[in-house]
Parts: sequence; structure tokens; C-alpha cells
Amino acid sequence: MNNRPRPIKPQKPRSWLKTVLFVQFCLLTVNNALTAPGWDEWGHLPSGLYHLQFGEYRPSCVNPPLVRSVAAIPVWLVGGGFDKQISNEFLGYRPERALANRFFNQHGLWVFLYFFLAREMLVPVTLFGTWLLFSVCRDLYGEIGANTAISLWTFSPMVLTYGPSLVPDQSAMVAGLWCIVSFRAWLDQKTLSSVLKVGFTLFLSLASKFTWVVMPVLLIAIWLVDSRCFVKQRMAWRSDAKQIVAAALLCLFLLNLLYEFSGTGKQLREFQFASETLSGLGHDGKTLQFGNKFENSWWGILPVPVPSAMLEGIDIQRRDFESELDSYLFGKRQNRGWIHYYIVGMFLKEPVAIWLLFGGWFFLGRDKSLNWSKQEVYTFIPGVAVFVLVSSQTGFNHHLRYVLPAFLVLYILAAKAASVLWNLPWGKGLVVIFLSWYCASSLLLVPWSYAYFSEAIGGSSNGWRYMDNSNLDWGQDLYTALMWVYQNPDSGPFYVLYSLPQAQIESVVPSLYDGRNHLETQLGESSFVPAKSGTWIVFSQILTQPEGTWFRNKTPEFELSPTIRVYRVDVASKLSHAQDGEKIE
Repeated sequence: MNNRPRPIKPQKPRSWLKTVLFVQFCLLTVNNALTAPGWDEWGHLPSGLYHLQFGEYRPSCVNPPLVRSVAAIPVWLVGGGFDKQISNEFLGYRPERALANRFFNQHGLWVFLYFFLAREMLVPVTLFGTWLLFSVCRDLYGEIGANTAISLWTFSPMVLTYGPSLVPDQSAMVAGLWCIVSFRAWLDQKTLSSVLKVGFTLFLSLASKFTWVVMPVLLIAIWLVDSRCFVKQRMAWRSDAKQIVAAALLCLFLLNLLYEFSGTGKQLREFQFASETLSGLGHDGKTLQFGNKFENSWWGILPVPVPSAMLEGIDIQRRDFESELDSYLFGKRQNRGWIHYYIVGMFLKEPVAIWLLFGGWFFLGRDKSLNWSKQEVYTFIPGVAVFVLVSSQTGFNHHLRYVLPAFLVLYILAAKAASVLWNLPWGKGLVVIFLSWYCASSLLLVPWSYAYFSEAIGGSSNGWRYMDNSNLDWGQDLYTALMWVYQNPDSGPFYVLYSLPQAQIESVVPSLYDGRNHLETQLGESSFVPAKSGTWIVFSQILTQPEGTWFRNKTPEFELSPTIRVYRVDVASKLSHAQDGEKIE
């Protein structure tokens, strides 16, 4: 009998990963259940259903259909689709808006259950992102770095906001990380399976968000640099080029398959474009004009190798960036954006603790982390490239979510910082303090993570003074307002200044009125005061707009949440205080 003890196999310490995944699932589900659909989500779910039912990809074509189509599957299965197809003439230029109205009219309050099901369908994407981030950072910085990265990622206000959301930014961020990790693996081991994985993950990136049109260029640039520095054989270049072409063809095939090859091969001259870039026509951002700058050139006869809806979506998105739309930052409005908008936004929307962690790294451990591996640099390139590209588009600034891949770079850098500090005197204590601070700061605002603003500016109650749109309030706190109205029927009539225009809130509660229909001009052509006595429920987004002029410097009766203020208005006495409104430039 062999009494020798069996050798103990080293166990990979993943207990923290399992804990984080469970906590993250709970937090994302809570945020999903307690927050209403945001502005763009109202168009994404109906559009996804429309894709599944009728194979029509024009609705919400400014983003690829993959994310919303996957999210719509459970809703479709339980009968939440459309009863009939709608004519293209009725749908118009931006079909998702008409579909959103039709969806609500057909299903009524059931739509809120449908949105919960659709959002929950996307939660596993964020969980997969957690595992992927852990694997990347463990390979680069060890267990401490990996645990730091997934802690920041899990409790990040941005991740908690967009993890359970139908906008594709979170899914695109995860797909982009998976793509660059797969490409890094292909650079080290060029096998058939690694080629297929690169093609597939590149498809997922391009099928999630059009921002990743830069990804193929980035991958080729990385390959050229890597080959020049680390590969000397000419034959290796030729073999690599063949594999890259194979991955690109796989990606192109899957993209066309996603759109069911709708419009693939259509000649370029047959399109009608709205953007100045592709139409060749100037526009003022208000008048819609269509044209085709390639119509009379030899370029026009070329067949387009991608679905027509994909090219049309890129054209519409390009037109938006050319239109110089109304933008808001630090209390100022203007008809263009700012090149510094996103870097400022990152400071405003992240807890102070992460910047203190970087400060500790800079002052205490800078000399111990000067070496950067090529794996690190390659991992950072996509996120940095997206940040630079999006920041350069100053036609408008509305959403910090456009640069979510840059937040991923931030958390990976924090993993490096923590791995360095951990081995220094007092370093462990600093890492634990800063991570605990970060997590607590974010948790205190759940489920209003979308409205998180840094302690440095006084927290979320002051967020409306700095940023607007999805950075502040996209209408997600509708449930809080409705619940309070149901519990306090004697406080009516209720006038709601809701974040979403053309919202059908009056059909939800009989005594609930759209406050925009009950404002009057008193302070000038673009400023308004309430025209009716009663209880006014004002969402934070309104405070950044002319409709909120009168309410901005008034003390609310109370605050229902970080994004809802309640005012008691007496029309007879309000006029004497009308000049108290603070003017936004």
C-alpha cells in the first residue's frame, strides 16, 4: 500500500473573482429593476424586436443591430412584439422614434416588464467582461492587480449604469477588450483557432458599435509594429498577411449574415446620404438634405461589401457630429462641443479615490514601474484611440459613455498602480483604503448610479451644474416619481417636467400632467415659469434647460432622489419671485 501523500496541486486563488461576480450580478439586477428605460433605450428595444420580426434594419441604424436584437429575444418569446409591420413612409428618417410610440401604445405598462427582461439579457455580457478583465490583469500584474481591476470595474458608477442598459456601449467595450486580447494571443501563437477567434471577436466589436470601425486599422498597425520589431523572416510576413485576410473575410461574412445580406453589393451611387461628408452638400444642422458625392464619379459604380443599413447608419451618425448640436458643460450651453469635454467628464464621474490611488503610485512607486511590456501597450491602444477619436469630434457633446473603452484603460492602469504599491511600506494600507473608499462612494448611490458625480464637486446633488443628458438624468428615475404620486394622491394635481421630450406620462396616472404644456414665458423668449398651481415634480435634466429657469434657485419642498426635486407652486405668489431664476449662458 502506498502511504505517500498525494501532491497538492496549486490552486488558482479565484475566491474574490467568484464573490465579485455574485455581487455584480446582484447590483446590476437591482439597478435594472429600479430604474426606468433611458432616452435611447425607448428606441432600442422596439428596433430590436422589429429586426427579429420583419428583418428590417433601418430603425436605430446609427448603431449595429447585434446588441438590441439579442436583448429583444426574451421579449419576442413572451409575445411583446409588434402586431404588424409599419410602412417605411410612416417610419420616416429616424424610424426608432415612431416605433417607440407604437410599442408603448400597443403594450401599455407591460413595456416596463419587457424592458426589464431585455436589459437582464445583457447582464451576462458585463459578467463576462469581469472574468476577461481579471484574466488580462492577472497575466500582466498578478493577483493583486487583477483583484483591484475587477473591484473598480464592478463598483464603477459607469459600469453599474450601462451594464443593465440597452445602449450598446458596455457590450462594445467588452467586445473591444476581447478582440485586442485575442489579437495579442494571435501575435504570440498564429494558429487556425487564434485566426478564427480574431475574426469572430472583430465581428463582435463592429457589430456592437460603429466606434470600432477604427479597430481593423489599429490591429493592422499593431501587427506592422510588432512584425518590424520582433519578426525578421520575410516568409512570416506573408503567412501573417494571409491569416489577417482570412480573419477579415470571416468578420465581413458574419457582419453581412447579421444583416441577412440586406443591401450587400449595392452600388455606392445608389445611396442617398444626409451627412456633408458623404453627400457633398452643406447643411445647417436643421434642414435635412440628401445627396451622393460619388454619384458621378467612378467610385459610384463600386459595389459596397457591407449591408446598406450599416453604411446608412454611419452616415446618420456622421451627420449628427457635423450638426453642431446643443451641448452643455459647467453651466454653459453652446452649439458645439469642447475638445476637453471627455477628459473633464472622467474626472467628474469617477470617485476621488481612484485619482488618489494614481497619486500614491506617482509619488511612491513611480521609479518601480517605468517598464511597460508590449502586452500592456497593445491592450491600451484601442481605448486610447477611441478616446482621442471621440474627443476630436466636437460637433456636439452629450454622452460620456462614448468613451467607455477609456475607462477600461483607467482600471487596468489602476491594477498596475495597486500591484506596485502593494509591495511598498504602507502601500497595502493605501490600496485597501482607496479601494474601500471607491466602492463605498459608488454603493451609496445605487440604484441612481447614472447620476453619480464626484465628491470633489459636492456629489450628485450638484451634478446638473456641470453635465447633462445621459451623464446626469435620462429619465431613469420615473419609477420613483410614479410611486410617490400613487402614495400621495391628495397632493395633486401633479405637473412633471420629465427628462424625455414627448413622453406619454399623462397616460400612466390620470392626475399626472406634462409640465411642458403648463409653462409660460415670463423671463424672456427662452425662459419659462409654471402657469399652474400644484405639485411640480422636476427632473435634474430640466434644471439645465430653459424650462427649468424658474426652479433652479428655488428651494424644493424636498428631494425624492438625487435626480428629482418636488416643488409646491402657488401661481398667485410666484410672479413676485420670477426674477430669481438663474440664467444659463
